[in-house]
Amino acid sequence: MRFAANTWPPSGWPGTRIEKRKTGRLYSLMLRGGAAASSQGKSRRRRNISYSVFQRRRGVVMNGTHFSTMKNIHVILILGAALTIVALISRSGMLARKNPGEPINSAMRAATQTAEKHELSAQDLEGIAKRFPHAGIVVLPSGLRYIVLAEGQGEAPRRGQTVVAHYTGTLLNGKVFDSSAGGQPFEFAVGAGRVIPGWDEAFLGMKKGEKRVLIIPYWLGYGERGAGSDIPGKATLVFEVEVLDIK
Repeated sequence: MRFAANTWPPSGWPGTRIEKRKTGRLYSLMLRGGAAASSQGKSRRRRNISYSVFQRRRGVVMNGTHFSTMKNIHVILILGAALTIVALISRSGMLARKNPGEPINSAMRAATQTAEKHELSAQDLEGIAKRFPHAGIVVLPSGLRYIVLAEGQGEAPRRGQTVVAHYTGTLLNGKVFDSSAGGQPFEFAVGAGRVIPGWDEAFLGMKKGEKRVLIIPYWLGYGERGAGSDIPGKATLVFEVEVLDIK
C-alpha cells in the first residue's frame, strides 16, 4: 500500500506526531523518532503489566499468610477452651469415682465383694494356723491364701493359655481327696472358668517351675454344697501345686 507524501505518516500512527512536511528526510527522522517513542511506550507498558502482576501475586501471598495466621489463632482458641472445660470438670468432681478404693476391674470387684460377704470360720482359721505355723502366707483381697515353695521362671500365663500342672488336694485336716502324683499331669485353660475360681486366680500369677501351697476358701472352691462325699460343704481346701509347662 502506498501513501501520498502529504498523508504520510497516516493518521493515528502510534508514537508519531502528524506533521505535514515536504522534505523526505524530515519524514524519515520523524518516523524513526516515532518508532523509538513507540518502543519506549511498549517497554513502559510491559513494566506496568509486570508490576501489576507482581502486586496481584503479592496480594495472594499476603492473603494466604493472613489466612494461615487466622487459622492458627482459631486452633489455639479452641484448644484453650477445651482445656478450660476439662479443668472445670476436674475441679467440680463430676468424673470422680464414688468408691476410689474399689478395684476398677469387674472380676476383682466381684472377688473382693465375695470375700467381704464371706469369712472363714474360727475353726478354719485355727486349722490353718496349726498346719502352717511358720509359713509366710500371702492373703489376697479375694480371700485366697498361698505359700510359695519354689520360685518359677519366665512369664505368668495369659488368660486362655493352657497350663500343665501336678497337684495334690487335701482338706484342712490333711485328708487327701484327689491327686495327679504318679500319673498324668492335669492340663486346663487358665482363666476360662473350667476349674474352681481359686485355681484360676492362683495359676494366673504363677510361672513355669513354680511350686505353691494354695489355701482356698469355700467361696472360691466348691461352695456351700461341696462336691460328692469327699468334699463337704463350706470346706477350706489345700492344694500343693507345681506348674510344669505353659502352652
